[in-house]
Amino acid sequence: MITMVGSVQREKGMTLIELLVAMVISGLLMGFVFTLFAQMSVAYKGQGKKSELAQSLMAAKHMIMKDVINAGNRVTVGFKTNVGGNALDVQPPIQVVNDFYNGTDLLKIFYADTRQQAMITREGTSPATYGPNQNTIRFVNVDDGEDFAAGDVVVISRYYPDGNKDHIVYDACVLAVSSVSGDGKRIYFRTSINGTAGANYNTSTNVNCQEVFQKIESDTIDQSVGMVYKFVGRAYRIGPAGTSGAMALLYSDTGDLEGTGAGYQVAGVGFSDLQIAMRYFENSDVYDPDGDGDGERDWYSGEQLEYAKNCGGTGQPVVTNTCRHYAGIPTHLSLSLVVRSLNEVRGVPTKFTPTLTVQNKNNFNRFGDRDKIDVSQEKRRYRHFSTMLDIRSMGVNSKGTYTDIDSQQDVSNWEVENFAPVN
Repeated sequence: MITMVGSVQREKGMTLIELLVAMVISGLLMGFVFTLFAQMSVAYKGQGKKSELAQSLMAAKHMIMKDVINAGNRVTVGFKTNVGGNALDVQPPIQVVNDFYNGTDLLKIFYADTRQQAMITREGTSPATYGPNQNTIRFVNVDDGEDFAAGDVVVISRYYPDGNKDHIVYDACVLAVSSVSGDGKRIYFRTSINGTAGANYNTSTNVNCQEVFQKIESDTIDQSVGMVYKFVGRAYRIGPAGTSGAMALLYSDTGDLEGTGAGYQVAGVGFSDLQIAMRYFENSDVYDPDGDGDGERDWYSGEQLEYAKNCGGTGQPVVTNTCRHYAGIPTHLSLSLVVRSLNEVRGVPTKFTPTLTVQNKNNFNRFGDRDKIDVSQEKRRYRHFSTMLDIRSMGVNSKGTYTDIDSQQDVSNWEVENFAPVN
């Protein structure tokens, strides 16, 4: 018998040292992966915050831009209304209150919405309106007033051919509608100030419209017959958003003519600054406060923006070097908005807010009068934009536009949309 004896091969395993080394390497790899994931997550969230801030800025920009472009439409030299004081005062179509709230500005814009309109008509030899001779304006005859209803606020506008080829002028006044006749041929106005809806725009005689209606009655030229339009008022400012206390961009659908600050709604949360500057065309003026070498066209960015402040009041401002532009025509508006994240951010926060002024020209530049502010302790991220808008509805011809103003400067790309932190 033959017996075969096989050799038994020993199986080797990992030693304790090898196991420990493998665990250390695995731990390092996992730590690297988790660190990379955390950094990518922070970066992703940060990019998301940037995108949210950029979207908020763009939404606010387009909201305000639409109103600025229409500002002054059919009310180029202003309008009269009982709201806000004397019914015979002329309210300008664009009004700015400088440093209204914590250094931020208040912007008010007014215009006629020509999508809702009616032409004032005459029936034979009868007057188009009942009122001027009796000193009480009660109604106006129109071709078709079905676009209007009780409670609507309307502007009565009449083209005034004054021979000025540089500026289209309208006589205008604002009233609240009490009712419209069944056939739509007559619009009635309130003659009561007893607190009913819209009554604060009117007086017991509607004296604010008497001059406009008298001119309508005396005119025999067809182009001078007046029109009735829907009146639009908008106001924008920075302030707390309700009970939350968070800073926000607020807007008013009435234009805040009364100046009470009531009726504002939230357009966007997180906004911290609104700066306004305006450029005026001042015919034959040699005073050049913005120092650009052109005395007829000047930027204003400080208290000189405020209507009738120390400049004569009641629609007849005194022309002085401190309020020269009240004799001019606004042609361009510069809008700057700043928004910030609502909470502290991980990563690199913004150190300084943007500089929205020009050194040594704080009151006469195309941005505003706000210097940069150290916000490094807030640990938040800020974004802003500045844009220049053509006030195209003010009825100014090309003599008052940038085409002829800055022949040496390309302003087509002047708009700045800065979505990066300003350090």
